Amino acid sequence: MKHLASFTVIMACALFITACNGAKTETTNSDIQNEATEQNHTNSAQIQDTNGKVSLAVDGVNYVIDNVDAESSFLMFYSEGSSMGHDANLELVSGNNDKRLSVIIDGLQGKGKESLTGEVRFEETSSLVSFKEGELQINFTEGLLRIEEVSKKSGSVKLKASGKCTVKKGSSFKDMKVDVPAQLVMEATFANVKTSDFKK
Repeated sequence: MKHLASFTVIMACALFITACNGAKTETTNSDIQNEATEQNHTNSAQIQDTNGKVSLAVDGVNYVIDNVDAESSFLMFYSEGSSMGHDANLELVSGNNDKRLSVIIDGLQGKGKESLTGEVRFEETSSLVSFKEGELQINFTEGLLRIEEVSKKSGSVKLKASGKCTVKKGSSFKDMKVDVPAQLVMEATFANVKTSDFKK
């Protein structure tokens, strides 16, 4: 009887331990699933870009931004009373932050407006288009900037640029190329749209 009682106690303990381990495994699996779901949400948020696409053709090379970091990218308008000299500017940053397109729009008398359209020339205004990838920097120096749409309400931007640019690597100007033909097409919808009332 003593042996039977001991055996019963041992079996009961074994069943209890097994049940506990099963519950632990269940919790662990559930935690992993929750973590994976959260990770998917995070990845989705990172992948949700500004629906941007940049294509820049320079010196036989096509530079592209098609995966955009929405948090780092922005579209900036300026109020009518702002001391800033130009109409608007924007930055479109790639998802892994290795490429950046910066645009300054000037010459449209667009301060305080809700949308911008028109054409300006780089050599006649302070307008700027600059592309960076690592140590590479490309700057338009002359030509036409065509603003098809820049909307504060929708965040939509459509613009094209054609003309000549400089191409430089690193901080040295020694091997910089000048007067290189360049073509830019950009379409994006920015989630991060700001209005600045900057005063000097």
